[in-house]
Formats: sequence, structure tokens, C-alpha cells
Amino acid sequence: MERSSDSLRIVHWSRRTVGALCAAAAVSMTACGGGGESISPAAKAPSSRDPTVDRAAALALYESGALAARLAQYPLSFLARGTSCVVDVGSVKLHIDGSQANRLPTGSHTMSAAFDACLIGLNTMNGAISGEYSLMGDYDYGAQLSVRILGGPDLALVSGIRKVNGEGSLTLNSVSTGTVNSTDFAYTRTAAPVSGFKLVNATTGNALTFGSGSYSSSWNSASQSGSDDFNSLEVELNGAHYVIHGSIQWGYDFDWGNYYYTSGVVHITRDGVLHASISGQASGDLLVEVLLPLERL
Repeated sequence: MERSSDSLRIVHWSRRTVGALCAAAAVSMTACGGGGESISPAAKAPSSRDPTVDRAAALALYESGALAARLAQYPLSFLARGTSCVVDVGSVKLHIDGSQANRLPTGSHTMSAAFDACLIGLNTMNGAISGEYSLMGDYDYGAQLSVRILGGPDLALVSGIRKVNGEGSLTLNSVSTGTVNSTDFAYTRTAAPVSGFKLVNATTGNALTFGSGSYSSSWNSASQSGSDDFNSLEVELNGAHYVIHGSIQWGYDFDWGNYYYTSGVVHITRDGVLHASISGQASGDLLVEVLLPLERL
């Protein structure tokens, strides 16, 4: 729902811990600033550009790292609990160390899984995932995986991408402290796509390719807050090379089931020139300013 010419409100699926679906959240976008790296200033984009298109392009780049991570994290979390798709919609075949299995065991193993229209939450997955992993618990694992998999609409939280394909290799790590569901619990999950990992918007057909860098998501139960952190995540889209860097802090309203953004800024630069900024505001909104045209995923 568009509130004004300078502010776009998007209703989206809320952020989830891996394998759990949360309620929808509303996100509003307009101007922002700030930063933490050396960035050259840029003139604003011509006023004739469609701000809806600009903001959609910025949010797709912003969420690209998280989408790559979720394409691998969701299947892993699902397989740790078993191989029965939701209400038996679709199927999955799992092999551990070369033998057929019905769930991911703890410890260090090799794995491969093939998904055939398997329903996980509201997300239907097709494709395959394989590699080595070391699993200690839901929030404590490491994995080096190769994926070629299609995921559905509940993977995207803010970008509005309905279906996304991932193809390539990536490294996942998750570490936690404290006890799950207690006030001392905290975790950090990090995804580092290997250079060449490709993310394809299955609706538009546009493809984004990762270079170096990483994306992390953290949560702290004591403060009821989390953060999304981008460590110079490099992506290439339609010949344009972007670097995504910075951090945004967020919280969760348990009464309403909504996530809200509180502070921080993420920059999207090209050749050292700032093209867009995305920031969390004290109002709880996620705000976007596009300064120069962006390629759209």
C-alpha cells in the first residue's frame, strides 16, 4: 500500500528462525543516511524515475545474501527433523554417508537430498543439496554445501521476490550460547556464498552472481533484539558490480507478531560510489533512499 509519493508500505512475511514461520510484518521505505565505509557521494537519481522500481531493486540487492542463506538453511533445518513434507505434499530423498536415511543425524557426515515439490512451511522446494556438515544442534552447525534448488514465497521478507533459484556452493556456520527459549539464549548465523554462486529471480529470469564477502543474522533473547550484518558482500547483476556493507538492528513484538527496525545503515555501492542506503529508524520502519539507478533482480 503506497502512503505517499515518497513512502511505500509493503506487507511481507516476517523474519523466521530456520524452519519456523512467523506472522506478516509491514515495512515502510523512504529516505536514510549514515555509513561506515569510505564512499563517494552521488547525485540523486532523476525525478522521472519510478521510486517503486528503485526501492524494489534496492531491497532485492539487500536481501540477496539472506535468500542465498535460506535456500540452504531451510532444507537443513527441515531434514534435521525428518523427511516428511508438510501434510505429505511432495517428497524428499535423503542419503547420509551414502546410505538412505530419514533425518540428518548429529555429528560430522556427508549428505545429499533431492526435493520434489516438498512443502516446507508455505514454501515448496524443488532441486538438490549436498555436501559435508557438522551438526551439534539446531543453532550450532557448520556446512560446506552445493545447492541447485528452487524456493518459494516465504523465503523473502522484504524484497517481495516470490520464487528464487540458487545454484552453486556456499559455507554456512551457526553458533549459539545459552539455552533455547531462555533469556540467556543468543545465536549468530553466517552465510558466505562461494564466488560464482548464482541467485535467479524465477519470475523475472534476472540472475545475480556472488563474489566475496558474507551475510550474518544474529539474535539475543536477553535484549529481545537482533541484527543483520553485511561484510562487504559482493554481487554482480546485469554487468553491474555492487558491494553491500553495514548493519541493521531489529526487534520483535511478541504481542503483535511483527518485526521492527531500530537503527543501523546498509550501503549499496558501485565502484566506490554510493547508489543506495537502507536504514532502520527509531519509528520502527525500514527506510530506503536510492541515489543512482540500480539493476533489478
